[in-house]
Amino acid sequence: LVARVPEVRERLVSDQRSLTALGPLVMEGRDIGSVVFPGSRLKFYIDASEEVRAARRHAQGHTDRVAERDRMDSTRKSSPLVIPEGAQYIDNSHLTLEQAVESVLGLIADGR
Repeated sequence: LVARVPEVRERLVSDQRSLTALGPLVMEGRDIGSVVFPGSRLKFYIDASEEVRAARRHAQGHTDRVAERDRMDSTRKSSPLVIPEGAQYIDNSHLTLEQAVESVLGLIADGR
């Protein structure tokens, strides 16, 4: 819900960008590759089906509505959820955590 407040988003983006002064970094988030660091050399968009994400969230004890969150995130005016230009798309609906990590590491090793 905080993501819907433009002033908060602007401050968070500024703070996140300032972290580059510390050196190379890895970040995750729904707009890291599209808004915060659109020029990043390596970007990954990791996705899973709505059903799989809902089951995972439920297993973690969360009761949020995945479809509703996706709709709100993709239609908001400030930093909508999009697949960033140049991002490698990974659907991990049927991957274990280890397989998803290996997929990302393989793409990094390939320089993609």
